[in-house]
Amino acid sequence: RDNHEVFCQKLGDRIKHVHFSDNRASDDHHMPLGVGNFNWKKAVNSLNAIDHDDTITLEVFCDDPAMLFKYLDLSRKLVPDLWNGWRCVSFEHDNMRYHKIYFFLTKTPIPCM
Repeated sequence: RDNHEVFCQKLGDRIKHVHFSDNRASDDHHMPLGVGNFNWKKAVNSLNAIDHDDTITLEVFCDDPAMLFKYLDLSRKLVPDLWNGWRCVSFEHDNMRYHKIYFFLTKTPIPCM
């Protein structure tokens, strides 16, 4: 079982990039954030505790392109809400089976795209 609190405490500012995707603890499903059983609020609080301000990649996989963008939209909207007061800039990358969204976290007031 992952322990993000210990991970963040031990690695601190050496954490430069993290990947976010949800699952049901039986496999690496790459589900939309909030759909699986991962506690995102606690994970983000652990990153906030070490003042993480680097990049995040949302990884949501889906074989149906129409649903993929709906799933990504759910995840994309959740990230700024989790980050209490932080702003983010996002850009996207396409591939055959997945679409990644990268977030750059900043304390500077830049609206999310």
